[in-house]
Amino acid sequence: MAATDQVQDIEVDWDFHARQSRALDILGLPECNCLLYGGAKGGGKTVLGCRWMFTEAMSIIDSFGLTPSQYPPAIGFLGRKRAVDFSKTTLETWKREIPSAAYRLNEQKHEIIIFETVKYHYGGFDDRAVVEKFNSAEYCRCFVDQAEELTEDEIAMLEATFRLLIGTKSPGYKMLLTANPAQCWLKSKYVKNPQGMKEGLYFLQALPVDNPYLERGYVERLQRVYKHRPELLEAYLKGSWDAVEGSDILIHDAWVEASHRIVKIGPVARKIVVADIARFGDDRTVIYFMEETSVEDSEVYGKHDTHYTSGKIAQMANKHKLEDGKPCTIVIDGDGIGGPVADNLRAYGFDVHEIHSEAATSQPDMFDNLRAEMWWSAGEKFANGEVANDYVDDELDRELTIPKYRFRNGKIIIESKDEIKKADRYGQSPDKADTYIYGLYGLQFARIPKLTSQAQTMRKFRRRCGSVSPMGL
Repeated sequence: MAATDQVQDIEVDWDFHARQSRALDILGLPECNCLLYGGAKGGGKTVLGCRWMFTEAMSIIDSFGLTPSQYPPAIGFLGRKRAVDFSKTTLETWKREIPSAAYRLNEQKHEIIIFETVKYHYGGFDDRAVVEKFNSAEYCRCFVDQAEELTEDEIAMLEATFRLLIGTKSPGYKMLLTANPAQCWLKSKYVKNPQGMKEGLYFLQALPVDNPYLERGYVERLQRVYKHRPELLEAYLKGSWDAVEGSDILIHDAWVEASHRIVKIGPVARKIVVADIARFGDDRTVIYFMEETSVEDSEVYGKHDTHYTSGKIAQMANKHKLEDGKPCTIVIDGDGIGGPVADNLRAYGFDVHEIHSEAATSQPDMFDNLRAEMWWSAGEKFANGEVANDYVDDELDRELTIPKYRFRNGKIIIESKDEIKKADRYGQSPDKADTYIYGLYGLQFARIPKLTSQAQTMRKFRRRCGSVSPMGL
């Protein structure tokens, strides 16, 4: 069956909102070499990219009278920074938007073959085999999703493939980039480049308000999630590329400083011992006893065997017993040698709760893992004045402001310890900060004993707080 005959059997029922239609108009301009379509979440960018690449393939088939063959020519590329992200997001959008009868996937070769007539290569820039294809590939159409994840050199490498001829004629060369606001090269080359259009480089902002097909409540959810970060609301709701400058710090200095001046009025209800266990040579074991959000006692030392650390944690828990005379709950980073320490403490009869940073989160659509959820939640608490910490430690304060966050697949990711330990970052593991973050998260597991009277609890609190004013000022 000829390709044109097959096309007659395929029907698509696509609606484009006004901003998507404007993007297609720009891509249709002869002078447009590349369009950056982006500026906010929820603008329908990936949908547009997949539809555009399919319609461009069909246009080239028709314009050049191409027919099915055993070896259809590769005319372009679809990709993202990471192959796994492309497969989970962009490729799934392609499958949802493009009729299955119109193409087939060759997953082994990373190819999308359209009516057995032309094909696109696809994949991630982190896949060496995919990148090596660029050296010999000849393309005319490319779509890169979430281009803020890539370097300018990586995009230039793709642009160097724009030399495809069909017969002796050029089909023209065009690229579509989608992106969310970020402090990167896209801002200077596309968003803030007054000479951009003269160079064939176009920018079109995409906003959630432009997209009538967004799920109900999407904007309200963004407003709730980022309410303590107005700069991100400016970026992801209003498309501001300026607001995100310097916004990748998770917990700001001013928030930490303020936590030392805040006093919560009310009884101390929750008490825990929390520990982050040293796993490598220069890491430290940190043990905190916390009353609510304040560190009241601490122990910090280098790497020791599990029995030594188990004894130290047990000693801290017994030193600070609850009002009913029983030790408080122990919260431990259970990864690495933390697991055996937790097992020892359970054998001693303690109430132990393990935290695994790489574990699944309770909000998988928002966070990459539990580590991201814990740090983000802590940032919210600091920003909202919900952290009152009498314990002043310059090193802890500094470490709390070190980790950065980024987005991948719309999910929040927090820098790993290994990233932070690099010489050009902090140079050591933020063990004190991680322990404190575990403590804030672990308070929910604290065992609260039944007290003989509310007055006893309040008297204890007054002795601790002295004559501090209700607002802690």
